[in-house]
Amino acid sequence: MDNTTEAVKLKGKILLFNVHRVTYDTLKMEMEPGGILGLAAFLELQGYDALVYQGEPSRAREFLASQVRGGGVLAVGFYCDFENQTEVKGLSKWIAQEFEIPVLLGGPQVTGFDASYLADSRCLAAVHGEGEIPLKRILECLFSNGGDWRGIEGIIYLDDRGTVVRNPPGSFLRNLDELPLSALHRWVNRPLRTKAHVLTGRGCPFNCAFCHEGSLSRPVRLRSVDHVLREVETLLSNEPDLHYI
Repeated sequence: MDNTTEAVKLKGKILLFNVHRVTYDTLKMEMEPGGILGLAAFLELQGYDALVYQGEPSRAREFLASQVRGGGVLAVGFYCDFENQTEVKGLSKWIAQEFEIPVLLGGPQVTGFDASYLADSRCLAAVHGEGEIPLKRILECLFSNGGDWRGIEGIIYLDDRGTVVRNPPGSFLRNLDELPLSALHRWVNRPLRTKAHVLTGRGCPFNCAFCHEGSLSRPVRLRSVDHVLREVETLLSNEPDLHYI
């Protein structure tokens, strides 16, 4: 057993979900949940046992319940977009009430959350923008140094009066090559697939009002060619059935 595995067991599990009601059955969700796979890789470096589940809500509920019964679950995170916001709200509320485990939300829909959604979901907080740094700091406050997570930049939450608090955007990662490759080995129900997607950069040069990127002031940052090729080579070596990237 190596040191990383020992650290993982000490810190516990972080469960990350991408749930969609319709597309899981019709498209079998072959497209990888790139954002939360990246978060899982980042959390793994911090010593957490991060697991990614993508699928239909009822199956996600079964998976989560089995993990909680096994013990060691510290927190749960959900990717939230326009199509799955109802499912995310219901699951988040169920987790908070049934297990009293902190729930964190992220994804493009976060910028549109109001007090009603935050209250109904019973989530601890939502992260707007890139999630690595805010998520790391929230977990440190909750499970390590005992600091006050409410002062962390880049989060949205309800205060004691039920008022929405939107902290200013936090710092962002300038050098994407410092991030680990997507943690495909953390995707617990990864399907047999023939195509994969590789994220080559972050940010957007435009400021469109109809897009969530328009509310985020982040410059365009690109991964180096070598870093991208490492991910492509890893994909091809681990998934021989891939035909398209």
